Amino acid sequence: MLGRRSFFVCAPRIAALALLLCASAPALAQAPSKDPIAVTYESGRSARVRVVALEGERVRVESLILGGSITVTKNLSDFAPGSRLRLVESASPTGTFEAHFALAQRAAGWRLLEQAGRHAQLALATLAGREDATAREMELRVWAADALEAAVRRSVGAGELAYAQHCLKLLTTRVPEQRSEAALDELTTLVDELDRQLLEIRNAARRARAAGAQNKELARQLEPIRERLALGDRRLHEAISSSAQTVKSARLAQAAIDAYRAAWSSVQALAERAPNDAALAEEAAEIGENAQERIVRAALHAANALTVQSDYRAALKWTDEVLAIEPEHREALDMRRTIQIAAAAAGNVWGWGWVFPPGGPPSGPANGPTLGK
Repeated sequence: MLGRRSFFVCAPRIAALALLLCASAPALAQAPSKDPIAVTYESGRSARVRVVALEGERVRVESLILGGSITVTKNLSDFAPGSRLRLVESASPTGTFEAHFALAQRAAGWRLLEQAGRHAQLALATLAGREDATAREMELRVWAADALEAAVRRSVGAGELAYAQHCLKLLTTRVPEQRSEAALDELTTLVDELDRQLLEIRNAARRARAAGAQNKELARQLEPIRERLALGDRRLHEAISSSAQTVKSARLAQAAIDAYRAAWSSVQALAERAPNDAALAEEAAEIGENAQERIVRAALHAANALTVQSDYRAALKWTDEVLAIEPEHREALDMRRTIQIAAAAAGNVWGWGWVFPPGGPPSGPANGPTLGK
């Protein structure tokens, strides 16, 4: 039976993961690259440079121009976040836990979650055979939880719902054992409240139009349906908060999905009885779209949690639930492929897959928040 369990990776699993990643995570440390790289400045201007030296937040580069070159010193903040990381990568040795961990911290500080997860994964892959493997993995997991919680809180404060939801998903499905259920409940409440506030703003004009006497009857008819949606929201909240208890979390996710489906069935039946009621049709569409979005979120939450717990068969069922609703859902398709790879390698590859869903994260401040060290 799955439930709360140790997330330490035993030596055989570390070895399997290292084998899987050997093409990109060599066992021996690699010297910094001297190859030219393409970079983009914050202004949008592009250039081709070779890194000469990196000292703190200052980088000395040889800028290659029309067959010649000139060497200049720049602040890392002069470059777009992705280019900052490429510059640091070019100047940094790789192939050791410490090197990749440092790069993961840099990437997270610049809100480059996919790259942060990749370097965390590469750091983990270097631990095979090390006596301190368990301690180093715990260090990585503690940092990841702290970084993701900081990102959730900052994103909520900035009103960035999609980014906050994504970071909360990573925290609750990759490293849930690093937070108590009460702490996860608090963070989930913060994200849910932002979701509610933004939904109220979006729906304000439509509900103002529905304030007449005729639509008071419609509101009465929709009240039990909205209560079912609210029940689904509570169950999804509980599923996320109890992520470390996988069986309980998956059961609550299913309860949330059942409530959302019931709400949609009820409002659909109501709309079919009054096909010419435009106000009802608008309300029904809003309820249905919200229900579908939340069903997908609940199913992906369960699939993520079960994958990290290596329950691949159950995770695939949840992934297929999403694909039955949205056959081209990019995250579900990518996740299905990753589950199959992880199952074949018996490794925890997905645990450090932090890529943002299609569309990408919202653009943040040039320097982003500082996460970790």
